Amino acid sequence: YEFAEDQTGPTIIRFENIRNTGQETEFGIVIAPEFGVIAIVILFSALFVVVLASKNCLSKNLISN
Repeated sequence: YEFAEDQTGPTIIRFENIRNTGQETEFGIVIAPEFGVIAIVILFSALFVVVLASKNCLSKNLISN
């Protein structure tokens, strides 16, 4: 099942009359919107910058020692 954009947020899933026993159960979940391609590109770009900056900082520390 796929949720639509307007179906995000807290949701309760309920099962009633399980195997004709009259038993029921329910649980809550939170539907989060899917991340778009642009958000993923921004995330990986930021991660790449952090990795490069940390490698550059480590190499400067090794050279100065």
